Amino acid sequence: GNTSIRFIYKNAITSSLFMMASLELFFLEDDPTNKYRYLSWATRVWKWMSNSDLLVNRPPVHLPTEYNLTLLEVCDGLELKDSNGECNCNQQEGFTYNQGVLIGALGLLHKAIVESQSDAILTHHTRNHDQNFGCDLLTPQSLIKTADSLAYNVIHRLPNNWLSSDGVLVEPCINGTCDQDQQQFKGLFVRYLKLYVDSVGTGISSIEELIHDFLTHQ
Repeated sequence: GNTSIRFIYKNAITSSLFMMASLELFFLEDDPTNKYRYLSWATRVWKWMSNSDLLVNRPPVHLPTEYNLTLLEVCDGLELKDSNGECNCNQQEGFTYNQGVLIGALGLLHKAIVESQSDAILTHHTRNHDQNFGCDLLTPQSLIKTADSLAYNVIHRLPNNWLSSDGVLVEPCINGTCDQDQQQFKGLFVRYLKLYVDSVGTGISSIEELIHDFLTHQ
């Protein structure tokens, strides 16, 4: 290849989509070896994302203590800004699509981890081949808390550039500058937020009622 080409940007959505695709394959597969392979792909992506600068903290403005959340946001991507090889969030506000796909993927990962823990063959295979299995990032509780933090940041945080004054989802490019792809992002966010709720089941998410009210309002 051409070694003169410098890759200086890594957007978040490609990683989230790969994580989502891996988990969808996990649920379509019956063979434990293949299921482990797909789950391993997803866990490696999530471990990399969570240890990168793609997830940034937002100030917990008006955040009730009952939820015990740290507000998180998926930035648009990582940018190589200096010669030491460090990549940092570009500080651009991510579109709702960025947030929604990762929320949905975390819901599926939660479901897959729970299934793998109840499947003796898959659990044995995973524990003996995947050093990520069982780490704090992959506990069902940790996955739910992260997904809830991402979701709350979009649907309930104030002030919020993703919500209009009447609580309807909008994009940062709302003032006539959204292209045809960006005009669909709100629908994709709602789709994946619904997938999250369906994947984890009732009584699991700490903001389940807020999500239900938000989806109904949209």
